[in-house]
Amino acid sequence: MSIFRLVTVTLSLVLLIACGGGGGGGAGGGGVTPPPPDRTGILPASLITNTQQARDAIDGSTPLSMTPQDIERTLESSARTAGRLLFSDIVNLSGGADTDVTCTNRTCTGSIPDGANTGSFNLSLDRFGEIPEVDDRDLTGFNQEYNAVMTDTGVTLVQGRAAGRTADGGMRQFQSYSGWLNDSVFAVQIERAEADGTDTILLASYSFGDVNTPADNPSGPGSATWSGVMVGGTSERQIVQGDVEVDIDDFSNPDVDVAFSNIRNLVTSANIGGMTWPDLTLTDGAFESTDGSIKGVFYGTTHDEVGGVFDRDNIIGAFGATRQ
Repeated sequence: MSIFRLVTVTLSLVLLIACGGGGGGGAGGGGVTPPPPDRTGILPASLITNTQQARDAIDGSTPLSMTPQDIERTLESSARTAGRLLFSDIVNLSGGADTDVTCTNRTCTGSIPDGANTGSFNLSLDRFGEIPEVDDRDLTGFNQEYNAVMTDTGVTLVQGRAAGRTADGGMRQFQSYSGWLNDSVFAVQIERAEADGTDTILLASYSFGDVNTPADNPSGPGSATWSGVMVGGTSERQIVQGDVEVDIDDFSNPDVDVAFSNIRNLVTSANIGGMTWPDLTLTDGAFESTDGSIKGVFYGTTHDEVGGVFDRDNIIGAFGATRQ
């Protein structure tokens, strides 16, 4: 369920959405199999172990019945047709340096300091379906599992997990919580990189979808509202989810208002509250706050969807919404 690779001197980040190639079976079905001595292919725990509790925390959500194959096909198709990728900065929850990320169209780049060295990476939608690489080698014993969680405000939400062994005997484990609409996908992901007895935990989010070429702003008479879902990850590696409303008050002089509300912790059911970003400048179908805490893009040929990534109040996340 990984579609990207990130190669650095010591770390790798794989976007966990779908895996078009490689990997054995997951942890589902048929009883428990003891892990092999070298820990190859050990899957991490699911981000949301009690999906019914998660649905109960989100008022109005419904169960979702989809096979892993259904999820894979849908997400593969979305990645192949998408014209724009947004990626948050990568937060190191283990106390190391965070990473600035820059994106252009279908590709994002950045670097992570590593002592006297600097490791660079390249994230691209073109890498969809490939087994993740570390130090230019595929992870071995790569196993994967993902499952549907709920439908909320018309958004399909699924979670995934994957793991593999590195060339030096370490492990990479990936967990994600993803949502998608017709023209876009958004997700939050956690990676655990284990080597020589040291664990590094990375947290990031992303959004991608179809865009017009050349890029243009939404249009229409008067105003419009897009409604949907936000998801996020906390420093405690827990998942939160809430409502999103994106407004353009006046198409003749457009700016963007973004509001998150009813944010709930899907693990503890705690009420987190909300966040707002008013009066964001809209240019060529995209917007970003002056402090960089949120950035988004309008997706679809008629801008029927909007999505983006954010970093605020110790939550890294992403969102997606549909025009009402």
